Amino acid sequence: SWRYPMYALFVTAAVVGFFTVFQLVTIAAGVPVIIVVTGESMLPALQPYDVIILESAEQINIGDIAVVDYRDKNNLFSNYDFIVHRVTKIWEQDGIQHMQTKGDNVKIPEYAAKTERIMAKVTNSVPIFGVFIWPPVNFLIIAAALIILLYSRGIDQK
Repeated sequence: SWRYPMYALFVTAAVVGFFTVFQLVTIAAGVPVIIVVTGESMLPALQPYDVIILESAEQINIGDIAVVDYRDKNNLFSNYDFIVHRVTKIWEQDGIQHMQTKGDNVKIPEYAAKTERIMAKVTNSVPIFGVFIWPPVNFLIIAAALIILLYSRGIDQK
């Protein structure tokens, strides 16, 4: 009777583990494909724990939602140093392109970012899925699956 819930937990843990590793590896490589939204600055367009799906920022326009990289190069896994805001202005100064961004739920725009800091643009989002792949929930799901696996193996050997 416990077999099906255990299988469901293991499948869930495998999916959560895959997306957790996938997010970390792509962020560390500098080409993120998915990021979990952690703040409320883009309400109502993006909610906390939405997973945003990204693509190259080569063709970015005013009105697009951009991911700006403000990470410390010594801490490449920090998701908090990404700003996910809407592009409100684009201009060139001294041969360098700049973009102004602003959260939909924020009154004052950020400082302008050089285009080289724009990592990606948002193409889509998956509501609330980030709850499962963001610490500590992702680690709790994986740990629960491992504990049950080890416990069930101990019962089988008795």
